Amino acid sequence: MRLRTGAFLWLWALRYASALEESEAGVIDWHKELVGVPLTDSAKSLPAFIRSDPTSPTKKTGMAVATKSNVLAVLNPGSTGNIVWRRQFDQSEGRILQYKTHRDALASISGPGGSYVRLFESFTGNLLWERQLHPPSLGRLLEPANLGVDVGVLA
Repeated sequence: MRLRTGAFLWLWALRYASALEESEAGVIDWHKELVGVPLTDSAKSLPAFIRSDPTSPTKKTGMAVATKSNVLAVLNPGSTGNIVWRRQFDQSEGRILQYKTHRDALASISGPGGSYVRLFESFTGNLLWERQLHPPSLGRLLEPANLGVDVGVLA
């Protein structure tokens, strides 16, 4: 009797188990994008609040962050903290050294000796401009973490 009851309960519970069918692969997958641990080894790479151009009709606020997993992102600083946009830089290019914001633009410097410079729209993440300044092999070493590289934004 116990065997029959156990088999019945097992079969009854089995109906609640489900599997992914071949036709559903890639359609119902679940993935949560994260940004990683913020860089804190240099004052130029700390998370910073950004605001849209004061003359813009839509006022936007975000928090720019560069992380140890080589991600540059802007987060919604409201109660949700959702990711507005994120860009994963290739590890072979070297890590993000710093970023600078000015109104609706965000410039990043990455790679050995600041070999790569990119300019993004602050609140959409659209890449506006990208340049390799010099071959990464000619760049300075990444130790110490703060090499004194800087970026200026002319408006």
